Amino acid sequence: MTIKLKLIYFLLIISFVHASEKSVSYDTRYLPNQTILEKQEMKLDTFFNVQGNRDYINKLKEQGKVFPVNLKQQSISSSIIKSHNFTKKNILPFERKLLKHDLYLVNEIQKTKIPSAQDKLVNSTFYLSQFKNGKVILNKIDSTLLSEQEQKSYYKIFESMQENNEIKTVKLGESFIENTPLSFPFNGMQINFNQNTKYELISIDNNIAKFKLTSSYDLNTKEKNNTYKINIEGYGFGEIHYNTLTHINELTNSTTNITMKIQSKDILFIIKSNTDSKITNVLNP
Repeated sequence: MTIKLKLIYFLLIISFVHASEKSVSYDTRYLPNQTILEKQEMKLDTFFNVQGNRDYINKLKEQGKVFPVNLKQQSISSSIIKSHNFTKKNILPFERKLLKHDLYLVNEIQKTKIPSAQDKLVNSTFYLSQFKNGKVILNKIDSTLLSEQEQKSYYKIFESMQENNEIKTVKLGESFIENTPLSFPFNGMQINFNQNTKYELISIDNNIAKFKLTSSYDLNTKEKNNTYKINIEGYGFGEIHYNTLTHINELTNSTTNITMKIQSKDILFIIKSNTDSKITNVLNP
């Protein structure tokens, strides 16, 4: 092997080793003095059905509830997030304001705008604090439409979501898993389940780290339910484009499919949902 070929071979080895050692610290905590415009579009296709006791089904029909039902909806929203300087205690104050939220009922012919529970949140501002470990607390809500009771419910939601936002450092081809608790309201109760999402780092280019997402779902087995037998199956997939300099997920695309079966003594409720979501974040719009 000539000296030139040896040099080329050596450089190829070095470049391969360097590429294989490229890593990313995935850290979604806000940085100081950022203004971020977040836009989200979601398409939801939900199928409901009831099987079993004919008397119960006939009673539902008398109330105008006919099954099966297929409901297609689309929502479009935008929010502005502003962070400020760190306090002396290393706490980062920031605020989030919902600028727009439109919900549509969709069929083969047209889509019709309909009322949404989030309509009251439009132009409401949430004042929050981010701690060094990633925890976020809600300090104040500035809203002319939310009642005092509704505001209290949001404080409870934030309290229940308190978990450390750990920084995950991964190399190309490596992955980590995040577990997210979710809930679904049904017949006056909450069905709690878990979303388990695998983030696999597939590329790093121009400060953009691309992650492949795959998700699974399972019931929260710590909770017992003596009224219903509940089964949840589902999967999800998608991608994230993470900016390593700004700590912003510039693009998140995801698709989820979930089937939930809720069995009482002689009635089976079947709920199937398919969700397509796209979220973009733009710094200093």
